[in-house]
Amino acid sequence: MLNGINPPNNDRGIYFTNNTVVANTNDNTSNYAHTSGLYLHVAEYSQAYIANNIFWDNDVNDLFLSGPGYKYFVNNDFKLKLGLADLESNNLSINPQFEPGLFNYNLSQSSVLIDAGIKPPLAINNPPNFDETWSLGELDISDN
Repeated sequence: MLNGINPPNNDRGIYFTNNTVVANTNDNTSNYAHTSGLYLHVAEYSQAYIANNIFWDNDVNDLFLSGPGYKYFVNNDFKLKLGLADLESNNLSINPQFEPGLFNYNLSQSSVLIDAGIKPPLAINNPPNFDETWSLGELDISDN
């Protein structure tokens, strides 16, 4: 579980791209335990770019976004999310269809997530520059 990413106020920001965050648990009972997936707090003058990720089947919430900083949330697959991003587009909430096998998080050939991602920009522009031939999650079928 990634928890409490909070960059300094003048930081250039956070890139969280092409990750598979699946089947995590959370036994923490504090007020900040709103997720067993990714908890992302973006400070006031910072920004976060969250793209091409699979957040699926985590026991509390798959994702919790907080903080006043600017958050891009594009081309992700998630089941349950708390918090809002400033820019949200092309996100899905569908079963990723992993290949069979214990701890096998490769997408099956029939998964609609193949080539459903975008190439992350080198720098976050407003709006960002995208290349739309990437898959979601850690492994890209097209070798991107």
